[in-house]
Amino acid sequence: MKIIRPKSTPSELEHAIESKRALLAYLRSKPKHLTIESYVCLTGLLRKAGWHLKDDHWRKGHLCLATLAASETELNRQIAIEKDRLLRQTVKSYRGEPG
Repeated sequence: MKIIRPKSTPSELEHAIESKRALLAYLRSKPKHLTIESYVCLTGLLRKAGWHLKDDHWRKGHLCLATLAASETELNRQIAIEKDRLLRQTVKSYRGEPG
């Protein structure tokens, strides 16, 4: 999964959104066992987004969640931000404004 830069192209944003949606769908299927690769991916995503692990739970602000719940929360947040960014870029392009 790719971390999106603020100046990402619409194509990069679309790809990131779809990748995160696929991961979110997988998490919502309530997998019984995560591979070590999946766990490392999720914990990396959480760390990069400012979550901190303490006592087997991830914490950010007032939230304190297990790994899967924190990952779902963070993915939903990132998808919403990237969809908003994509929409704003699309509107700017129709208006003829620079990116």
